[in-house]
This record gives sequence, C-alpha cells and structure tokens, in this order.
Amino acid sequence: MTDVTARTAWAFQFNTGLLQKTVDGVAPERWPRKPGNKSNSILWIAGHLVWERSQILKLLGQERHEAWLSLFATGAKPSDGQAYPAASEILRAWTEVSKQLASAMDAAPPEVLSRPAPEGLPSADGKLGGVLQFFTIHEGYHLGQLGYLRKWLGYSQVLG
Repeated sequence: MTDVTARTAWAFQFNTGLLQKTVDGVAPERWPRKPGNKSNSILWIAGHLVWERSQILKLLGQERHEAWLSLFATGAKPSDGQAYPAASEILRAWTEVSKQLASAMDAAPPEVLSRPAPEGLPSADGKLGGVLQFFTIHEGYHLGQLGYLRKWLGYSQVLG
C-alpha cells in the first residue's frame, strides 16, 4: 500500500468511527427529523454515506447490495421517510460496508488506484486514487452536517 493509499484508508477509518460517535445515543425516532423542508435528516445523510461507500466499492471492483440504496443516491429526493429503512438497518449496513471498504483498500494494488479517474468524478491527480481522496472530503462534509443535526436535536457535540 502506498503512503497516499494508507492515508486515504486512514481517513475512511476515521470517518467510520466519527459517524458512529455522531449518531451514538440519538434516539432512532429522531433520525428522520430535519430543520427545514429543504434539509436532510440524520437518517437520509447516514443512508447516503452507505450509498457512497457502496459506489466506492464498485470503483474498486466489488459489489454491495441493499434493496434501499437508491433512496439515498446523489440527486434522490428525500421523502417523508415512509420508505426508508430503520436507523438500526442503516447502522448495520454502515458497519458492514465500512469493513468491506477497509478490506478493499488493503487489497487494492497500486495499478488499480493509478487507473484514470472515471469521467465526471473529481480527482486531484486524474486517477482513481484521487477520486477516493475526494470521497473522504465528501464524507467529511456530510459528517459535519450530522454533527450539526445532532446539536440541533439537543444532543452534546462529538468533537471540539
């Protein structure tokens, strides 16, 4: 594993724990709440991050299937929550997809990460490895949203 790949894998691992800490203690019935009509909930953001990691696995040649993943895809319109899985189901999937991603990162040969970046995905170096680095930033963006929602719901902050 190259140094860059190791740092990217570390960032994913850090984000794995941060999501778990951020939702820890938040009552499942509060996960669907959102501060405004155009906002996302903890439930939607956590589901979106499971979807995102499933997309990363596809880039690395692996598959991850959850019947509900498309509900959380980029561009999917959040609904009233009726069709969404329970918070416990999303957390189960998060744990599993995170383990699968850690294994995939450990096993990814340098030549895979040196492939050209897929069209339309951001990459600082134009390679798949750069796309993976972007996804760690994407996760950080959404983890910040989760931290805000946690505080908005009246729970203590996680960092700082």
